[in-house]
Amino acid sequence: MFLVIVDAHSKWPEVFCTDSSTSAQTIECLRTTFARFGLPLQLVSDNAQAFVSDEFTRFMSVNGIKHSTSAPYHPATNGLAERFVQTLKQGLRAAKRDEGTLQTKLSKFLASYRNTPHATTNESPAALMFGRPLRTQLDIMKPNRRNEVLNKQAKMLSGGRERHLQTGQEVMVRDYRRGGKWTRGTVHTQTGPRTYQVQVSPDIMWRRHINQMHSRENSTTIEREQAQRDPESDTQGTVEDGGAVKRPQAERRERVDEGAAIADAIMEQAHTEDVQEPPDDLRRYPERRHRPPDRLDL
Repeated sequence: MFLVIVDAHSKWPEVFCTDSSTSAQTIECLRTTFARFGLPLQLVSDNAQAFVSDEFTRFMSVNGIKHSTSAPYHPATNGLAERFVQTLKQGLRAAKRDEGTLQTKLSKFLASYRNTPHATTNESPAALMFGRPLRTQLDIMKPNRRNEVLNKQAKMLSGGRERHLQTGQEVMVRDYRRGGKWTRGTVHTQTGPRTYQVQVSPDIMWRRHINQMHSRENSTTIEREQAQRDPESDTQGTVEDGGAVKRPQAERRERVDEGAAIADAIMEQAHTEDVQEPPDDLRRYPERRHRPPDRLDL
């Protein structure tokens, strides 16, 4: 048993498979439709018991919907819905031998009907309802050229060169486990326009954005920066003659001590030199000349 609802303006159909034709079941189907498209101004139905009950009348009154019924024994009064019922029966009869459940066949029929231009409006119900056609499997076979042009123009206007990584390419990946360092990995798969799955070990796979990766060609600079940030490098030293280990921190302290000694020597030399002091009567600013006022004597 089906409940058929058709929009008078766009010819958009809604079909519900119901177990019974009671007023409560009908109200639930209508409430689902109204939640999706909003409340209509008027609803036209036949004279079935579900549409003339007190419960249905109260539902229409509470939602501010004008309810009209067709004339007895004159189904042409509600001709739009009656004509779609015939089209629905023909479509389901043609899909009788197709695989799938009844709901699957119904969904395929509705997808095709909603995207087909109507004989009255010369527009598809989807175009009048949403302002655009529905995307179907035909769009996969024949892509939209307009969208391709817009995407290319957006890439050109954005500036910069778009980067791509190949499967199996050796890269350096950001490792957030140890303070933003880099780890070697191999590109496994591409999961999005700019996201990749990277194999960093036999049992570890990371998902990273392309901005979080660099090719191994640039790994020399990255490894140098990583060595500079590595806190363990401060504990390493070099062995000099005599077996003494010279630490980098000690070397920096020696450089600082040498710089301080050189600065002290320069200051002492500046104090020992004879500097000619300026005379006390030398003015810092030029002297201002005062002129007597030039008055008009009458």
